[in-house]
Amino acid sequence: MRLRNPPARLPHRIKVDVRHKKMRWIRQHWRGICRGIAVLLLLGGAFCGYWWFYKLAPSRRTLSPEWYSSHSQQEYWREVQKGIHRGMWFHDDGFTVGMYGDKSWADWIMKHVTPGQSMGCIAGGPCHSASAMQKITNQDVGENADDWLVWWEKNRSKSQEEWIADGFCQC
Repeated sequence: MRLRNPPARLPHRIKVDVRHKKMRWIRQHWRGICRGIAVLLLLGGAFCGYWWFYKLAPSRRTLSPEWYSSHSQQEYWREVQKGIHRGMWFHDDGFTVGMYGDKSWADWIMKHVTPGQSMGCIAGGPCHSASAMQKITNQDVGENADDWLVWWEKNRSKSQEEWIADGFCQC
């Protein structure tokens, strides 16, 4: 049995014409396409260079045993501060900030604490920031950010010397 009206088929020529038009467009614009790809690669390389030399370099230096042994503690502290101010608080920077930091660093830490989070190592904020606050203030409030924020609201107007003296009086 034969159908009276068979389904209409597109001629093979139309499919070839569509492919031919696409290839013709690519052939006409290949230099512009290559230039666009080159610009993207150059921008990507510049971005990676920025991250490598500006963001990671201070911490990369401080983590090197050769660099650490050939520089003073003051120079080490300067490099750690550079890295933090460039937005790179690395895992153990909290311990260094605790050793060398002052009231301004306590203020910086408290501005970067997220309420409801832990200020320990596996939190969303700076790692070991509770440890840094304990060393800067001589207070042991724990690792809960909410507890530290309550303490900060009560004691932010005091000097660092008063915090340290209060810490010894609590014992």
